[in-house]
Amino acid sequence: MSNFILKRIELLIAFTIAIVGVFYFEIQHDYRAYVREWNSIFNGNNPYNAYGVIFHFFSPISALGTKLPKLIFVLLYFISIYKFMEYKREEKLIIRILLFNPLFWIFGVAYGSNDVLLASLTFLALLSYINNNERISGVFFSIAANLKFTPIIILPFLIFKRNNIDLKLLRVVVMYTIVFLSIGYYFWDVKLMQGVLFNVQRDSSIFSIFRFISGYLQPLKFADITSLDFLSIYFVIFSWIICFGCFLKYNLDKYLIILLAFSNVLLFYKSGHHQFYLVFLIINIVVYIHHKKSMLQNKKLLYSAILFWIWIFTFTVLYPLTGQYSGKYFIREWVGLPTFILHLIFNIQIFTHIKDKKASILTLNR
Repeated sequence: MSNFILKRIELLIAFTIAIVGVFYFEIQHDYRAYVREWNSIFNGNNPYNAYGVIFHFFSPISALGTKLPKLIFVLLYFISIYKFMEYKREEKLIIRILLFNPLFWIFGVAYGSNDVLLASLTFLALLSYINNNERISGVFFSIAANLKFTPIIILPFLIFKRNNIDLKLLRVVVMYTIVFLSIGYYFWDVKLMQGVLFNVQRDSSIFSIFRFISGYLQPLKFADITSLDFLSIYFVIFSWIICFGCFLKYNLDKYLIILLAFSNVLLFYKSGHHQFYLVFLIINIVVYIHHKKSMLQNKKLLYSAILFWIWIFTFTVLYPLTGQYSGKYFIREWVGLPTFILHLIFNIQIFTHIKDKKASILTLNR
């Protein structure tokens, strides 16, 4: 029996268990708020949430069955894995990580986070782009960006390249975004964009260093500082602009710089929810398969990535086991600090890898 057939069997087993899980687990966590919001929208109220217009389009689907949107999230995740298997069937370890990582099973199957849908759309968009299908890639990117605003972090690195613009990708993204926003505007006018402000007003949480600073321990209280949440947006924007500027000026590898830019945003974003790391996992995988040889040779980068993801996966598993970090261990209050340190180490290794790779290219061109 070939490895590809074995992988398809694994995919089928995981898919079957996941579908059973979708209907087995009760409506809980963020999905409870989704259903409440979809019901409100379906009953004629204006949307008020942190998401884009695609999220609002799920309201009639939810009216047909409250778990149908969650089922769609999970189905698309498996479709994206199947597409990856067609593209890189030899990557057995990566396929198993995609199939069995706890971020998907806990925050997708059990909790029903829409970040599973976002990660799937982003994965399909990147795979399409790698296969030179800008039109399909643009459609997926447009749907993803109108679900949540996260893909906007990625898109400029694919559209712009020094003295060149990928007009095909840009046209498709803009065209479909206009269509989605026009439909949304017809139903809800400018109120459909309330999600932008909603995200800025979030409180710091869990994996964020800002949650550690403003939490129960308050390590900077001696300096009369109880919160630095307001700085998060400035760090996020500034770090992204630096990455994009260096990308254009130095003609850096688009996939590596996307990894660094997205990593910077997660590092400094004050809302450090587990499910946000699903898209980051997808970007890690895409960059790894694109630069596998050089990454495997860079032991510091490899080990820092492994250590970081072991940490994230471990605390993802602990989340439901500890009543969402309640109890005597006060995990919510301190987990942001070690997460920040491990993420910063990983970040530095990504930066160093980009710098070394650029230096080696310049040496070869002399």
